[in-house]
Parts: sequence; C-alpha cells; structure tokens
Amino acid sequence: MHYALKFLDSSEEMIRALNIEATDHDSAISYSCAQAIYFDMPIELWRENDLIVRMTPMTARLYLPDNGERLGLAS
Repeated sequence: MHYALKFLDSSEEMIRALNIEATDHDSAISYSCAQAIYFDMPIELWRENDLIVRMTPMTARLYLPDNGERLGLAS
C-alpha cells in the first residue's frame, strides 16, 4: 500500500513529504515511529486522503514494541 509520511516543523507546517510502501498499517506506523524518533520531528502518516496517525517523537515511542529494541532504536 502507498503511504505519505509528512514531517512537520514546530509551527505544524509540513516541511518534507516522503512516499513509502508498506504491506499494512502496522508496518507503516512502525516505520513512521522510527523516522519521528530518528529525526526528532513530529510526523503525520497519510494513506490517500486519510490521516492514519499523527505523532511526536515522544508519542512515537509508545507505539514501538519493547521500547524500540526490535527496530534498533533503544537508547
């Protein structure tokens, strides 16, 4: 499935968009969480015209299993 990952600045304006492919919502959300944490930016994940999830780096950590260890994000 095709998704759009939008990176937001502090005033909640989109500064960059990334098109991604994922097999399902869970895979897309996991990838989005990793990106939000890695770039330390809030993100929105969209599928066509539907907002799937919006998160900050802090809330992204809540979505990840085992504190992100599986994705190599544990600190």
